[in-house]
Amino acid sequence: MKKVICVAVVMMMACATTVSAQRQRMSAEEIAQRRAEMIQRQGERLAKDMKLDDEAKKAFMEEYTKYQQELQEVQGDNQQRRNRDEQVDPEKMSDEECYAKITESLKQQETAIDQMQKRMDITKKYLAAFMGSGKYTAQQLYVIFAQQRQRGGSGQQGGQGFGGQRMGGQGGFGGGNGMGGGRGGFGGGF
Repeated sequence: MKKVICVAVVMMMACATTVSAQRQRMSAEEIAQRRAEMIQRQGERLAKDMKLDDEAKKAFMEEYTKYQQELQEVQGDNQQRRNRDEQVDPEKMSDEECYAKITESLKQQETAIDQMQKRMDITKKYLAAFMGSGKYTAQQLYVIFAQQRQRGGSGQQGGQGFGGQRMGGQGGFGGGNGMGGGRGGFGGGF
């Protein structure tokens, strides 16, 4: 049973290696530029879906950009940085090493949950701001905060929850591909 758990932990780490390697090759400036371009495209698409005139679109884009940047700052603050290139053979690992890997995975899930809470708080703050401005109808707010999520919404990897983060996070509850499915499955990291 210990070996099965260790193998599962190793497999989870190997799945994330490709994404991690690609990000390491990009400079911080390139990442920031891509994020800014993505926010711009998403904001323009939303403004079009909301049928905003030019003046309303400009005001919306400013607020939406702030919202997305704040969400991405949370993403950056809590980004998991670990050596995923390390090839671990669970057959050669001691029981203590296996348990340490499992504990590490659980800590990463806790971090992902904390990050999701911060992102939810930011989303609530901006929802209140958009509602309080009186500039948007309930249907337009739905486009920003609900329909966007159903379509694969904003965020770095698409298919994510309100404003960006996948429900379940990286290896969190339900894995990285939405609630209850995909990478990680129930229990996430293993």
